[in-house]
Amino acid sequence: MTACQQIFAVADIANGMGSRLDPAEWTFLNTDLAVHIHPLPEGEWIGVRSENHYGRDGVGVSRGTLFDEIGPVAAIQQAQLVRRRSTPDIPN
Repeated sequence: MTACQQIFAVADIANGMGSRLDPAEWTFLNTDLAVHIHPLPEGEWIGVRSENHYGRDGVGVSRGTLFDEIGPVAAIQQAQLVRRRSTPDIPN
């Protein structure tokens, strides 16, 4: 993967990270994603620090910073919808 591909792969999953909700019970739909990159990352590893805020209606926002092995390389912000997963009926 290129450096940009690595950044966007990690940025796309940041909306569910750090949540206190169980991902087995809740979905985190990323409805919009903004990524501001500078400089391009170096090395093989991308780290993420993110925080999530959402209301009772399930509308929220995630903000975060992406890092390479040297330091910060991108700022991200995502609009999101949080919804309870539907559980299929189990036949008796």
